[in-house]
Amino acid sequence: MDKKFNKERRNVLKGACTVAGATAVMSVGGSLPAFAVPQKGVPQKGDVFVFLNGPKKDQVVTVDDVVLDAEPIVAQAKDPNGAVREGDKATALLYRVAKDKVPSDMATETVDGVMAFSAMCTHQGCMMDELHHPNEVNNTFGFICPCHDAVFDPLEAGKCVGGAESRTLPHFPIKSDGGKIVVTDVPSSYVGVKRGF
Repeated sequence: MDKKFNKERRNVLKGACTVAGATAVMSVGGSLPAFAVPQKGVPQKGDVFVFLNGPKKDQVVTVDDVVLDAEPIVAQAKDPNGAVREGDKATALLYRVAKDKVPSDMATETVDGVMAFSAMCTHQGCMMDELHHPNEVNNTFGFICPCHDAVFDPLEAGKCVGGAESRTLPHFPIKSDGGKIVVTDVPSSYVGVKRGF
């Protein structure tokens, strides 16, 4: 075969590979800022929480409403303009423990022992609303998923400690503003089901 033809062919292929590589780098680079963008549908900085159901439905949850070591309060995020955020990703479990039991890496993101976790299981996205207490059959403690029995321990920062193996349950950093529970930052991790991580 003609050497000149081979050289030209090789140069065309090199050029095509360069363009393809640059496109791949640009697409990856172009998608990186997407990780910094707040996840849609989750509680945002400045949101408060309102009761999702019960006699106080739609009322703002206060720190005093969250009873020590009781069942978690299921609440929905409400934005600063007064609109309740729709969708399961905006639903939280508000749970209170003694301040000395709050995981150390969450201490600055809680209020008087009150913690706010996503109510959406990281296994298949089912919604949780109750605690599992240790018994003769299962010695785990934490929020339990009704679909596949994944258990997330709030005393271990939402780590999955039983049932279906799952990612750690995300929590929402909070503070108190006049007694109201207010979101102060983005969630600790992706809310909901995230494959490949």
